[in-house]
Amino acid sequence: MKNCPSGQYYCHQKKKCRKIPTGYHVGARGYLEQDDDNGKKNGNGNGTNGNGNGNGNGNGSNGGGNGGVSESTRIPSKIGNIIDVYVGWRGKGYMIKMFFPSVKKPSRREVLDQVRKVYPGAKLWSYQVSKNDQGVIIETSNKDAKNKIEADVVLISVGRKPYTDKLNLKKIGVNLDKKGKIIVNKNFETNVKNVYAIGDVIDGPMLAHKAEEEGIAVAELIAGQSGHVNYDIIPGVIYTSPEVAYVGKNEEELKEKKVNYKVGKFPFMANSRAKAINEPEGFVKILAESTTDRVLGVHIIGPHAGEMIAEMSVAMEFGASSEDIARTCHAHPTFSEAIKEAALSVDKRQIHS
Repeated sequence: MKNCPSGQYYCHQKKKCRKIPTGYHVGARGYLEQDDDNGKKNGNGNGTNGNGNGNGNGNGSNGGGNGGVSESTRIPSKIGNIIDVYVGWRGKGYMIKMFFPSVKKPSRREVLDQVRKVYPGAKLWSYQVSKNDQGVIIETSNKDAKNKIEADVVLISVGRKPYTDKLNLKKIGVNLDKKGKIIVNKNFETNVKNVYAIGDVIDGPMLAHKAEEEGIAVAELIAGQSGHVNYDIIPGVIYTSPEVAYVGKNEEELKEKKVNYKVGKFPFMANSRAKAINEPEGFVKILAESTTDRVLGVHIIGPHAGEMIAEMSVAMEFGASSEDIARTCHAHPTFSEAIKEAALSVDKRQIHS
């Protein structure tokens, strides 16, 4: 790095010291970095959409670059992380603002992968999360202390209750519990003859697929068949990014019931399909009973988790062991290979890691 007099920086393009333009400073690597000034951009030269070269001074919302430094800004109007990225490409330094629609800070690998889509072969010199004014701060307090939590968004989830108020159930004498849910027996019958209830108005998770299973069971029971719903194997999906899916028991429930279990876990970071589409976040976790190896619960965080959980719901419905799943061939490259690897991991036999 060439030393320049105070108030100047070394321009790699012109190969000489030049005056530091207003709104910029010299960073750790000797290149210009924009000052944090609430989005104000001052640059040398004229530029279009943040790119420019020249020697004159200019101010504006689309300020240009200076010497070997150009700036490109892409900030969608939605919540996420705005990243200041400094890269080297074809002998020049570039300052880039990138947007990542993710709650957590992206990894160096994720940033570099995105940069190289625009600048093939670029080198990532540094990056940092800019202050995102779209976030919120939540203040909580208890007897001991007050806490502040900074987040992108706040999801207020106070629960739901069954909508039975306008069904005139009291008029026909149908019994309700304290929460307003209809009380039914194992065959979904209420205390009133020939009146059945299913779905969100009865006990259990308020899920559409749970209600669907109950509807089929009731139809079979009315037809004189053996309707059945296995409430221990009702999958749940949270449609976030990445997705979250689960079925069966979690570790806290197993510990509370003093069930001895084994854990197999496999990250999508080691899954070929996930890496190929640049979605390596998350993992698959399988809980199996220590003695019998029967699968007791499965938890998936990652791409297409809501689709993948169906395989494990079927396996658990038929009492599969983790070894049953581990010995089942899964196509390559697919996300479902992570399930096989997690099953192998239950007995510490995973292929990749």
